[in-house]
Amino acid sequence: MREVRTFRISEGSAEATLAKFYKIASRGKSKGLEGGFKVLGITNEIETTNGIQYQYKVIEVECEPVKFAGWEFLAVAEIEQGVVLTRGIGAAQEIKPSEVKVGYCDHCQTTRARKKFIFVKNELGEVKQVGSTCVKDFLGWEFAPTYLQDWAEFEEYASLNSGPSGIDTLAVATVAVAVTAKDGYKSAKFGYEGSTSYTVSEIFRFAPKDSYTANLKKQYGVEQFTAEQLAKGQELIEFAKTFTGESAYAENLRAVAGLEYQTSKTIGIFVSAVIAKQKAEEQEVAKKTAKVYKSEQFAETGKRVEIEVTVLSSRVIENEWGSSTLWTFESGEYKFKWFDSGYTFSAQIGESFKIKATIKGLEEYQGQFATKLSRVAKAKVKELVSN
Repeated sequence: MREVRTFRISEGSAEATLAKFYKIASRGKSKGLEGGFKVLGITNEIETTNGIQYQYKVIEVECEPVKFAGWEFLAVAEIEQGVVLTRGIGAAQEIKPSEVKVGYCDHCQTTRARKKFIFVKNELGEVKQVGSTCVKDFLGWEFAPTYLQDWAEFEEYASLNSGPSGIDTLAVATVAVAVTAKDGYKSAKFGYEGSTSYTVSEIFRFAPKDSYTANLKKQYGVEQFTAEQLAKGQELIEFAKTFTGESAYAENLRAVAGLEYQTSKTIGIFVSAVIAKQKAEEQEVAKKTAKVYKSEQFAETGKRVEIEVTVLSSRVIENEWGSSTLWTFESGEYKFKWFDSGYTFSAQIGESFKIKATIKGLEEYQGQFATKLSRVAKAKVKELVSN
């Protein structure tokens, strides 16, 4: 009797999983066994959870009873800490632990301290329990349970690699924008873990009900997408689709932006669209505000001031000890710089508002002067109360 089962497998581990399955399938055949497992093919399956489409790779596997010299292998029984455990070998007929005659072998018809048995059935339907040391004499085949494939091996291996192989592009874009807005964009220059791509991937990596995923989604405010978040995600997609340039990066970015799903192979380059878009916006602001700023300090060092500013740029500066965000502002004829290591400040390029800050000093860089700030916070807007 043939049996067919399917197993979900993630895109990143599909190649390794197939290699594992083929190895299991060919292992027994190399030892003269008939039947066993055969991989029929791989298909895609789409599942929608909380409005997000996940794509899974599904491997279809077929099993025939494993046989040798007319004997069909049914199960292996082992004694573990005094307890009998049985493991089926892809057979329709199961062997229960209660059916095992502990210590007994139908071949030598003796009872002694044995730890492993193999159950086989002939064409007449007779079932025999044979001790592992007697199998070679009984069948002419040397007993080695590692050559007897079973569904448990497939299920165990597949379950470890069963995450989604793809996530719909709008969901990835929406999360990428939210993560960057909270933490700033972080490249993988000093390690993949901690980068923006890694964080985005982690939010989608595990089962939707997993507590780790739930905590990440809550942390970045993406438990359930709002219309405003989706609009920002779609804006990022459109930017990436029309990203200008003739470089390999530009062509790659345009290509992945046009995909319906992002996989482990594409998510990194697609998420980088966030920083590409940010740089493009900064360049636009720079063109509009291009001017020479005053070479003098805005106020004396140590003074606490309140200033109406416009955001010129923000950039995450990374090194082997950590990272911080460099913000640049302008106010009239003055330019300001501030390094934020707390990631508590959020603003859009070109946005204007009042800040409170402490003057730290004056900096010159490539002929441009800027007043350095510390302890920056947005000034609270007092509401007018009418009588």
